Amino acid sequence: MQVWAATFDVDSIAELEDEGLKLLDHDARTKVERFYQRIDSFSKRIGRLFADQDPIARARHSSALDDVRDHSGAQAVHRLNEPIGYNITHDNGVIAMAFASGSDLHPDPPAYRIGVDVMKLSLPRRTTYAGFVETVGDQLTGLEQRTLLPEPPLESSEALRRFYLIWTLKEAYTKALGLGLGFDFKRIEYDVPNDVVRIDGVRPVGWEFVRFDINRSDQDTYVGVVARYVGEKDTGEGECKVERRPPGEWLKVYDAAHCVAATVATAVADACARDYSRSIKRDRCASAACWVAQVFFVSTNQDTTQSITSVAYRQLTRQNAATCGLEIAEDLCRRRRPYEALPYLDKAMRDPRNLDAWVQAAFLAPTLDDSTQLLECAEKQGRKLLQKDLGSDCFDDDGDCVGRFWSVLETRPYMRVLQALVRIHVENAQYGKAADVCIEMLRLCPGDNMGQRDWLGALLARAGRCTEALSYSQAWLEDSTSHPDGKAPPSQTPLTPEHIERLSRFTKADIPYSAALAAFKLWGNCELARQYLLIGARLNSQVLLKILAKIDRPKSLSNAARELNSTEDAHDYLWLAQDAWMEEDVWKWANDQQDAKACVMKPCSRDGCDAVEQKVAQFKRCGACHQVWYCSTACQKQDWKKHKPACKQREQMKQFMRSIALGKPAKTPAPFTGAAADFAEGGMSSRWF
Repeated sequence: MQVWAATFDVDSIAELEDEGLKLLDHDARTKVERFYQRIDSFSKRIGRLFADQDPIARARHSSALDDVRDHSGAQAVHRLNEPIGYNITHDNGVIAMAFASGSDLHPDPPAYRIGVDVMKLSLPRRTTYAGFVETVGDQLTGLEQRTLLPEPPLESSEALRRFYLIWTLKEAYTKALGLGLGFDFKRIEYDVPNDVVRIDGVRPVGWEFVRFDINRSDQDTYVGVVARYVGEKDTGEGECKVERRPPGEWLKVYDAAHCVAATVATAVADACARDYSRSIKRDRCASAACWVAQVFFVSTNQDTTQSITSVAYRQLTRQNAATCGLEIAEDLCRRRRPYEALPYLDKAMRDPRNLDAWVQAAFLAPTLDDSTQLLECAEKQGRKLLQKDLGSDCFDDDGDCVGRFWSVLETRPYMRVLQALVRIHVENAQYGKAADVCIEMLRLCPGDNMGQRDWLGALLARAGRCTEALSYSQAWLEDSTSHPDGKAPPSQTPLTPEHIERLSRFTKADIPYSAALAAFKLWGNCELARQYLLIGARLNSQVLLKILAKIDRPKSLSNAARELNSTEDAHDYLWLAQDAWMEEDVWKWANDQQDAKACVMKPCSRDGCDAVEQKVAQFKRCGACHQVWYCSTACQKQDWKKHKPACKQREQMKQFMRSIALGKPAKTPAPFTGAAADFAEGGMSSRWF
């Protein structure tokens, strides 16, 4: 296993940034200047200089890049034999990639489980260390909180190091699982002083963790952690220790400035040779940060199959005018002007690779049958293109791609077509077809980056396939990283109190609710069905509350920013499954379960008032934050002065999250820190806020 990193300083290459900006027209400059952080703006500007170029080919043939050297003077462009398992992370001023190949790569296809995260040792502005820890306190175990806030207090440098080591380990592990934010960080515990890792309180068998430091001269220090599944190489004896590995051949750090400077110079020369601004208008761009990382992947073996990364990156740079047509159409749809979007969609759909245009067109089609027909055509087209690009066996279970579709960038439009097809089938009451598409998506990408497992149980139950529904649900409740096939017979054995307690803390509520529905339909009022209903009610009482109160089913999905098991999550689950819960026998059974029902009986939120609901939805809740309930108008008025700051802050935070999701600048209501990163069609998209 190795880690390669590239460091850069935006301020030190401001001149390069300005030179690149001169090559853009007014519209392009306006677009790239919309970024909230200058570091993101810089990546976008430099990325535009790569339009109409193939960086991988240029890395193979350009003498300007051949003389790029690392800090030790060695050539920076490395070659790899494939296959490789890899993961990339990006933080302020550094890009890092962890990878393994050959005999060092655990033979665990379809997904090679490796993750890396690197973060700068710095405290966000306008906040204290204690306040910083408190903002993420719900993601830390009790031991971790005591480690970070001991008595007497730690020195600031050691305190920050401990915090970021804990956080980067949690990030690296969830990246390796392929679950990201879908995994509860509190399940992961890193005892930093003893360098011991526990998952759900026990040793993670088969896993290796390595921590390291990256120093940029005397300026900044970064800490990082690599998490990797090594299988039988781990004996499973003793504690799972985090290895403190010093710098060496396994860790290479390069200066990105030289790479970027060479690329800018080449782009300027190319601009003089042709009408470069015209190609810029086609919006074919890539991220500088992503490009620097991709230089490390180049393979010179022309006789072997090209790496997935190289193929994916070339696809990133193939955008054309059709992409602009789709962007305009999507913007018009957001502004509720769909008919004006149709000519642009027609233009975008002429590009056979622009599957997202077909998805947008499907949602504008006059009937659900028309929508289905459009998406089925797009699915066939996407399948042919992927077989052409990735090989005829890319959909075969024993091929190289099945199991890691989401990590292969070309597959993402195809997966979005399948996701849209699921939704259209649901709206058309074709629940069996929707479930089959979900199962296919999970076969292609068991890591479930698109959240289909949250829907599958309910879809199968609604399709009358309750045995499969419960089989899938039980497998995921037992092990959220498992890849079940739904063929195992479900268990009717009741859960232990310890099992109920664990599931009541670390689970998405949709799955136990669907398990309860399926278990009741299979076996009636059995203890297991009652237990699953209780777990669901503890995790998200809003679902059961709206079912028992017989509130109308939501008419559409919610696009609002959300937390795990939030009101928005309840809204989406009820859109999918409420009709099944409103069947007379199901509703009566749920209403008779007093333990679960107690979870939805709310006490009055005013201090000093002991009133508790005697029937479901008796009290009125705050219409702004939806987090407090009052037995009367008098209690609400008396409590408003106390509740107002928290209510306003929550509303501001939701506005902030909505702005981040839309890529718009946002004013933070209070000191707050967060990060988002992913590959996008324009390269690597990342933001620290």
